Amino acid sequence: MNAIVASVMSWIVRLAVLAAVLSSVCFGILVWKVKPLAVALCPVCFGFEKAGCGVYVQHGMPVEQQTLTMRVLALADDRIRGFYGDIEFHPRVLICTTQDCIVGIGGGDSATGSVG
Repeated sequence: MNAIVASVMSWIVRLAVLAAVLSSVCFGILVWKVKPLAVALCPVCFGFEKAGCGVYVQHGMPVEQQTLTMRVLALADDRIRGFYGDIEFHPRVLICTTQDCIVGIGGGDSATGSVG
């Protein structure tokens, strides 16, 4: 009887280890494939700095570029309000200044202009 219990326990342990390994692999693939989502959830974790409400810029972006970026986004908000009325949802905006940054957050080439 003890041999049967030991055998069953051995299989339970093996299945638990297999489940843990498969879960880890699946989680890794998920994070790799949905990197833009991960970056959007924690921009600071990926080297972005907060520049305004919901606006994050690549670390080290010159102040002049940050100011211009905030002006362009404010103009876009004004145009949206002028056409649609109030804005109910403000998306999180991530601004890259280099190709390495775009690729680092899961983007393609710089010609795409946006990720996710």
